[in-house]
Amino acid sequence: MVGTGGEALVRYRLLGPVRAHRQQAELELGPAKQRAVLAVLLLNDNRLLAREEIIDAVWGNRPPAGASGLVATYVARLRKVLEPARARRSPANELVSRGTSYGVVIAREQLDLRVFEELLVRARGARERGDLRGCSAALGRALELWRGTPLEGLPGAYAEVHRRRLGDLRLAAQEDRCEVALDLGLHQEVAAELSALAAAHPHRERVRELLMLALHRSGRSAEALAVFQDTWRTLTERSGIEPSPALRRLQRAILDADPALDLRPVVQPIRTRDVPAQLPPDIADFTGRTAEVAAVREVVDTLPDAVAAEEHQSGSAVPVVVITGPGGVGKSTLAVHVAHRLREWFPDGQLHLHMGGLRDRPHPPAEMLERVLADLGVPAERIPANLEQRTALYRTVTSGRRLLVVLDDARDAAQVKPLLPGSPTCTVLVTSRSRLADLPVARTLSLATLDDAESLRLLEKIVGAETVAADLDAATRLVEICAGLPLALRVVGARAGGRPAGALRRIAGRLLREEHRLGELRAGELAVTASFQVSYDSLLHTPVGAEAARAFRLLSCLAAPDLGLGTAAAALDLTEERAEDLLELLCDFHLLQYGAAQDAHRYRYHDLLRLFAQEVSGATETPADIAQSLARVVDAHLTAVVDADELLRPGHQREAGCEASAAGPALQRFVGPSAALRWLESERAAIVSVALQAAGHGAVRPDQLAELTTRLRAFLQRRGHWTDWELLATATVEAAGDSDCWARAAAIGHLELGTLASTRHRFAQAVAELRLSVELFGRTGDELRQGRALNNLGVVYIETGRHQEAADCLERALAVQRARGSELDAAITLDNLGLLHLRRGAREEASAHCLESIAFHRAGASAELASAPLNILGLVRCEQGRLDEAIALQFESRDLARMQGNLYREALALLDLAEAYRRQGELRQAVDCAEQGLEIRRRLGDPYGTGQAFARLGAALETSGQRDRARACWSAAAEALDATAPSEAAAIRKRLVAH
Repeated sequence: MVGTGGEALVRYRLLGPVRAHRQQAELELGPAKQRAVLAVLLLNDNRLLAREEIIDAVWGNRPPAGASGLVATYVARLRKVLEPARARRSPANELVSRGTSYGVVIAREQLDLRVFEELLVRARGARERGDLRGCSAALGRALELWRGTPLEGLPGAYAEVHRRRLGDLRLAAQEDRCEVALDLGLHQEVAAELSALAAAHPHRERVRELLMLALHRSGRSAEALAVFQDTWRTLTERSGIEPSPALRRLQRAILDADPALDLRPVVQPIRTRDVPAQLPPDIADFTGRTAEVAAVREVVDTLPDAVAAEEHQSGSAVPVVVITGPGGVGKSTLAVHVAHRLREWFPDGQLHLHMGGLRDRPHPPAEMLERVLADLGVPAERIPANLEQRTALYRTVTSGRRLLVVLDDARDAAQVKPLLPGSPTCTVLVTSRSRLADLPVARTLSLATLDDAESLRLLEKIVGAETVAADLDAATRLVEICAGLPLALRVVGARAGGRPAGALRRIAGRLLREEHRLGELRAGELAVTASFQVSYDSLLHTPVGAEAARAFRLLSCLAAPDLGLGTAAAALDLTEERAEDLLELLCDFHLLQYGAAQDAHRYRYHDLLRLFAQEVSGATETPADIAQSLARVVDAHLTAVVDADELLRPGHQREAGCEASAAGPALQRFVGPSAALRWLESERAAIVSVALQAAGHGAVRPDQLAELTTRLRAFLQRRGHWTDWELLATATVEAAGDSDCWARAAAIGHLELGTLASTRHRFAQAVAELRLSVELFGRTGDELRQGRALNNLGVVYIETGRHQEAADCLERALAVQRARGSELDAAITLDNLGLLHLRRGAREEASAHCLESIAFHRAGASAELASAPLNILGLVRCEQGRLDEAIALQFESRDLARMQGNLYREALALLDLAEAYRRQGELRQAVDCAEQGLEIRRRLGDPYGTGQAFARLGAALETSGQRDRARACWSAAAEALDATAPSEAAAIRKRLVAH
C-alpha cells in the first residue's frame, strides 16, 4: 500500500511509546516534545488544530517563550521524516497545514488506536449476533496491538488524561475477552489471566466477579469465595465501601451451588437465504469523509438491542440519517460505503432502494413498499393494496429487527416517511439533494467538496499512484480545476484511465479554458453539466422558481468570491428579506453554498456551478442587465464604506462634492467601529472585485472609484491588503485618463499610488506619483487634498534623508491645512514634523510637535488616532534615555492601534517597545514584544517591515545572550530586505560576517 507520493504508507503507534514505521523500518520521530506534537495531531482524527491548541496540549498553562515557533519547527522536522521524497514547497500529504493550523490526514488503518477501536466495534457486533468465537478473535487481535503503556514517555497533563482513558479501554477489552472465553467454556484457561488482572487492579470489581466465576466453574469454589473475602477487605479497608450487589449475589449463588452458574451451551445463529443483502458493491476508491462516517457510526452506536427495544416507549423513533449535498458531491457513494462498514450491526438484512427523486416521476412509496415487503418474505397475496395498509404491515414486519435501509435519491419527506421501519433497532440512510426539512432525523450530513489532499488521493486511486506521481503538477492543477467535486474528478479519471503518459497534462491544458471547461468534463454517461442541470430544472418547478433562477444566473456574474446578503440584495434590486428567501432556496437546492460558518448571511458558488450559472445566464441576461447590477452594488458598497470609514477614522468628515458619490441605498448600518471593521473584513474581497469588474464594464464613474479607493485606504493599509489598494488606485487612474473632467479623480488615484509606494519603500515611484498628485490637485483647486499629497511627499523625503525638502513640503502642507481649518489634517502633519525633527536630532522640537498633536486628538473626537504621535514621542523619549516614559507611551500607542484594528501601527509600537525594553535591560519583555511585532508584520505580508522586525528581534536576542537565534534572525532579515532595501540587507550581512 503506497501513499500519494508513491512511498509506502507510514504506520503510527500510540498504544505504547509513540512510534512510526514505514514497512519494517522505524522512523526517527525526534525528542519527546516533538513526539508529543505528533501524538496530539493523531489523537484528533484528521482534524486541523490551531497552533494555540497544540501549545496548550503539549505545554499546558506554562508554555515557553517562542512556543509557537517551536511547534512550526517540530512540524517541519516531522514532515521531513514522514515524507522524505516530498519536493520542497510542494504541499504535504499527511502532516498538512492551513494557515497556522495543522493536522495529520491518514487512513484509519494507519493508526493502531483506530484499528483497535474498529476491532472493538466488530467484536461488539459479533457478540450481538451470537458469534462468540468471532467476538473473541476480534478482541484478541485488538489487544495484540498494545506494546506497553499508551503514549509512554510523553510529558504533560494532556498525555496523562489520554493515557488513563486508553488504559481504561484496554482493561475493558481484556474483561470482555475473558467474559467471552467463559461463555465459550474456557474457564480454566482464563483463570490465570484474571488472577493477574485482579492483582494489577484490586478495585476493579468486574475482574473479581469474572475470576470468581472462572474458579467456580473450574471446581475451585473455595478459592472463588476467598476472592470475595479478599475483595471485601480491600474495598472496606482502603475505600470504606462494600462490594457491589452483583458481587454479593455471585457469592451467595456459589455458596448455594446455584445451577444457573453452570456453563450454558453456545447456540450459533443460523443465517437463512431470506435475509436481504441488497447493498451495491462497496466503492474501491472511496476517499475522505472520515467525520461523516464517524457521525453515522455514532448514531448506530446508540441503537438498542432487541430486548431493550421491546421496553422502549411507543414514541421512540427509528434513527434516520439524511445525507444531502449538491449533485456530484458523492452522497450515494458515502451512503453505500458507510452501509458496508456497518453491515455487522444489522444481521437481519440491508435494504437498498433507488427512489428516483430526480426523475420527472419519482417512484411512489406504495410501489417501493410492495417490493420491500416481498424482499422481507411477505407472500404476494398478503401484501395489501393501499399505501396506508402497506405501511402498517411494513412496520409490523420490521419490528424488533436489526435492519439497515438505504433510500437513495429521495425527492422529499413525503416519499420517505412510509418507508421508515417500525423499530428503533433499525437505521435509515437517506440521500437527497433536498434537505428534507419535514423529516424527523437523528443527523443531517451536508456534504462539502473534498479538500485538495483528499482530491489528490481520490485521483490517485482512480488513475493509479504512478500516473499521478509521474505528472504531479498536472494532477495538482486538475484538483484545483475540479474544486473538490468528486464527480468532476471521476470524469477526469475516466478520461485519463488507460491513456499513455502525459494524459493528465493534456486534460489539464484543455480544462484551463473556462469557457470550455464544463463541456470537457464529460466521459460517457458521466457529465458534470447534466448533474447541475437536474438541480436547476428542479428549481424551476418551485412556486418562485423563475425568480430564484434569475438570482442564480445574475449573481454568478459578480466577480466576488462570496456574497453578503446586502450585496446580493443590491445586485438583484430586492429587499434583503426577499433576497434572503431566494438565496436560502438556492442553498436548499445546493445551487449555492453557505460561506463562512460564523456568518449565516454569506453565500458562495462552487467554481463549476458558477461556470454553469454563467453559461445559462448567457442566453437570458443582457450586458446592460449585468452593468446595471454592478452599478447598484458599487453604489451600495460606497455608501457603506463611507459610513465605516467615518467610524474607523473619527474626524475625517465627508468633503464637499463627495456626498453625491456616496448616495447609494443603505446597505449596512453600523453600531460602532468594531462592527464596521468586521463588515469591511468580511466584504473586502467582494467590494474590491466588483468595483474592478464594474470599472472594466464602464459601470462606475471615475469619481466614485476614486472615493471608494480613498475611503478604503485606511482599512486596507492597516490590515495589510496592499494589493487591493494598488488595484483600486490603478483602476481609478485608468478610468480618469487624461480628461480634465476627471482630473480630481486622477489626482486621488496618483495620491493613493504614491502613498502605497512609500509604504512599500519604493521611494522613486512614490516621489513621481505624489508630485503628479500635487500638480493635479493644484490644477483643480483642491487645496486640502493637495496638502495631504504634500504631507505624504514630505514623509517620503524624510525616509530618503532629504530633510530640507521634507520640511518644505510639510510646512507648506501645514499652512494650507490651518488656513482651511482642517485641524485633523494639521495634526497628522505635525506628527510627521515631529518625526522629521527626531531624525535631525532636534528632540525638543520633535517632542513639542507630538505633544501638540496628542493634545488635539485627546480634546476632540479622534482620540484613537493619537496612536501615531504617541509612538513618535515614545521614540523621542527613548533617545532621551527616559525609558520608563518611552515604554508607557508605546503601550498606549499599541492599545489605541488595537482599538482601531490598525495592525500596521500595532506592529510599529510593539517593535519600538522591544527596543525600549532592550535598552532598559528587560530582555525577556524585549524578545516577547519583538516576536509579537514580527508575527504581525509577517501576517501583513510586508517584506520591508518583516525584515526590520527580524533585525529588531535579532538585536534583542543578542543582548540576551541567545546568539545562535540572533544570527538566524539577522539572516532572515537580510533575505527579507534584499528586494526593498538592498543597502540595509548588505549592512546586516556585513555584521553577520563580523560576528
